[in-house]
Amino acid sequence: MDYKKIVPVVSLIMAQCTWSGAAIAADGIRINDVQIVTGDEEADATTTEILGLRGGYVHPYLSVRGEYTDNLYNVGIDEKNDFLTVVSPGIWFATPAVGETPITITPHNTASGGLRLGVQEKESFDRFQAYLLGGWDVEFYSQESDLNATNYHFEGMSQFNLRGGLSLRVLDRYARDQDRFDINSFTLQDVNVNPIGEVSLSEPSNVRRFKNNLGSATLNWDMSEKFTARADYTNFYLDYDNTEDDFLNRTDNSLGAHLYYNYSPKTSVFTEYRYVDADYKDVDDQDNQQNFVYGGVDWKATAKTSLMAKAGYQNKSYDDDELDSQDTFTFGLAGDYRVTEKTGLSLSLYKALEASDSVDYSGKDTTMVKMGYEQKIYNRFVGLVDFWYSHENYDQNTSSVDFNQLLSGDRKDDRYYVKASLQYVFLDWLMAEASYSYDNRDSTRELYEYNTNTVMFSLNSAL
Repeated sequence: MDYKKIVPVVSLIMAQCTWSGAAIAADGIRINDVQIVTGDEEADATTTEILGLRGGYVHPYLSVRGEYTDNLYNVGIDEKNDFLTVVSPGIWFATPAVGETPITITPHNTASGGLRLGVQEKESFDRFQAYLLGGWDVEFYSQESDLNATNYHFEGMSQFNLRGGLSLRVLDRYARDQDRFDINSFTLQDVNVNPIGEVSLSEPSNVRRFKNNLGSATLNWDMSEKFTARADYTNFYLDYDNTEDDFLNRTDNSLGAHLYYNYSPKTSVFTEYRYVDADYKDVDDQDNQQNFVYGGVDWKATAKTSLMAKAGYQNKSYDDDELDSQDTFTFGLAGDYRVTEKTGLSLSLYKALEASDSVDYSGKDTTMVKMGYEQKIYNRFVGLVDFWYSHENYDQNTSSVDFNQLLSGDRKDDRYYVKASLQYVFLDWLMAEASYSYDNRDSTRELYEYNTNTVMFSLNSAL
C-alpha cells in the first residue's frame, strides 16, 4: 500500500532541553517538518482534492502541547518539577504552490557562522521559488508563572534560476527565543545554603533570552555537465538580553566556496573552503578568525535516500595573543535511508570547534551524533525513536578573571538524550503525539551534571 504524505511546517518546541547554547533546536527537538501519514488511500485522495493539500500557496498550522518534567531547570541539586503548556500557531506561504516547506533553516548559537551542517534544501525548483513563514510559541508554566514567555521566528527565501547555468538563493531567519535552562541560568544570588549545609535554588534570575538573525546569499554556477561551482556569504547576528550574558554577543561574517565534480547524475564529489570572522560586541579578546577546508561526497540515490559527508581541517586563531590558536579535524554527515515504505533511518554526525556558552571558557570542541528511527504501524500509527549524543571539551579562558571558582577548571561534558514517540493520525491534517524523553549530562565539573525525565502530549493540525 502506498502511503501519501503531507509535510506541513509545524515548527514547535517539543521540550525545553536543547543542546547547550542552542538557538533553534539544532538537536532536532524543535520539529520543523512533521510528516502526516495515513494508510487510507481513498480517504487521503478525497480529502486532498477538497482541501488542496497536494500543494498550496497558504499553509496555516496550530499545535497545542502539554509536557510534564521532573527537572525543569536541568540541574543536579534542588530539582523542581513543572507542567508546561505551549500553544504554537503559525502560517507559511510559498509560490509556486507546494505541499511542504522548500527549505529547513536551523541556526545554532555556538556554531561558527551560526550553522552546523548548513541549510538543508528539500527539492530542486524550475525558474523561481519564494517562501515566507511566521511561527509563535506561547509558553505557560503551571508553577513558575514568571517564566511564561512568547517566542517567535520569521523566515523567508527567494531563489531564481538565471541564464548561463546560474542560480541565486537569498534567505533570512530572525528569531526571538531563549537557551535551555541549566546551571548557567542561575547566579550566585539564586543559591541558598541553610545552616546545616543543604543547598537550594531560587527561581533563576539569568534566563538567557536572545535575538538572532541569520542571512545568506548563495550563487551556483553549472559550468559544464561535470563541474559546478558555488559561492556564498552568511551573516549571523546574536544579541542576549541580560548584561550577564554580554560576553556571548557577536556577529559572524562567513565566506564559502565549493567546487563539485558531478561523477554521475546522482553522485558528486566536492571540495569546500570557508572563512569565518567572529566579532564579539563586548569582549574584544574573544574576536577570532577561522578557516575550514573540506573534501566530501553528495549522493542522492532517490527521493528517499540521500547522503552528504565531508571531512577536513579547521584552524581558529584569536586576536588576543594570550589565547592559543587551535587546529582540529572536523567533519559533517547527514544521511536519510528509507529501508521500506514503512521504515526509515536517519544519521547525522558533526565535529568542529565552536564558540563558548560559559564565561569561564573561550570555546569548546564539539562532537555530536544524532540517530533517528521511524516505523509506520498499521494504518494510522507511527513510532519514532531519536537518540542524541554530544561530547563537549571546553577551553579554559586564561585571559579573563575567574569570578566563580565553582564553575572553573577542566570541563568535559557528555550528554545523552533519547526520546520515544507514538503518533496517531486522525485525518491527513490532524495528528496527535505522545512521547517520553530522558536527558542526562555527565561532566568533569559536577555542578553541570543532571538527569531529566519528560512526558509530552501534543495535538497538531496543519493544512
